Amino acid sequence: MANGLLAQKNHLNTPVSIKADSWPISKVLIEMETQGHFFFSYDSEIISSDSIVSIHENGIPVKAVLQKILGKGVDYKSIGNHIVLFKVQRGKPKEVLINGYIYDQGSKKPIVNATIYDPQNSLIATTNGSGYFEMHLAESSQKAGLTVSKSGYKQEFVYVPSEEQSNLNFELRKLEKPIEGVGPRDFYESEVDNRKIVKLMVPEEVMETSGNLTIFNRVPVQFSLYPGKSTSNILNSSSVNRVSINLLGGYSAGTKGLEMGLLVNINRTDMFGAQLAGLANYTGRDMKGF
Repeated sequence: MANGLLAQKNHLNTPVSIKADSWPISKVLIEMETQGHFFFSYDSEIISSDSIVSIHENGIPVKAVLQKILGKGVDYKSIGNHIVLFKVQRGKPKEVLINGYIYDQGSKKPIVNATIYDPQNSLIATTNGSGYFEMHLAESSQKAGLTVSKSGYKQEFVYVPSEEQSNLNFELRKLEKPIEGVGPRDFYESEVDNRKIVKLMVPEEVMETSGNLTIFNRVPVQFSLYPGKSTSNILNSSSVNRVSINLLGGYSAGTKGLEMGLLVNINRTDMFGAQLAGLANYTGRDMKGF
């Protein structure tokens, strides 16, 4: 299946039907992959794939099945065309610095503004003009699961042992260019991003990250000074907020509730609820409310 064609869907909401009597967890996961047309990524040391489960459900979301078979010790996020499973983090661990370079697999040239994401701790970093990145990861005896992404390249998932969490270099493979006008529209594709005032207010790094990485964050409350400087940090472009309070401006995936801004509110997709701004509100797709 071509990477990216289904990458912009929240696969945790995909309905599946499972009739499993004493199946290994690994078999249940494969059955959901087949029905939902996505992939699971997880470390075999975190999840015992040979554990036996029985479950009979018809047309329920993937996340509901995961809750039943994995319990409370494992969390998950829909990222691109994958669902990443990871162990729930307890407490506040120490941090370790990792760094390295990201290159184009074919040309071996550095990739600028590529995104490295740690879904377990919601940490993110981008590469500079030399393809170099730095990230502070939570110190753990478990492997660190990282997503490496760049628009136009195949997204990679890597699991790095704790003793190797430094000097990490990655190579990304370019995707075949799709035929213009063919294929489903990007979930977060929005004409709002092309407006001059949006390009003026939103930092390039935030714009690049929003194109590199598709995740689905539900945030109860977000406070923003300006786009990219918020309680959701650079991930605000992928956050759907229940309440969003913006000083100079806010930039998010969407709002389902209340959004207030002194100057400008920018929603890349939908706004459902109330939206108030001193200068302008920009909504990329549907707007229902006030």
